[in-house]
Amino acid sequence: MLAITHSSERMIRSADKSTARTVDEHVADDVLIKAVAAGDKQAMHVIYDRHNTKMYRHVLRLMSNPAVAEDVVSDVFLNLWRARCGHHSNQ
Repeated sequence: MLAITHSSERMIRSADKSTARTVDEHVADDVLIKAVAAGDKQAMHVIYDRHNTKMYRHVLRLMSNPAVAEDVVSDVFLNLWRARCGHHSNQ
């Protein structure tokens, strides 16, 4: 089991604390992606926290439109969450 830190805990307040697993924000992305594939909401929050700002800035440079950049970044993370069932850990 992984340990959660205070910064990632802020994003996880909506999770059911009685059944929630804990996730350390220092865990490698490949481990987090496997956890997301298993339906771990906390791992998804850590991935989001870790990459949201950088991805938004990159997309904003490409699109030059803050609203479009927000939509693109939201779609990326939403698609990651929705695709978790199709993830194969051996790939």
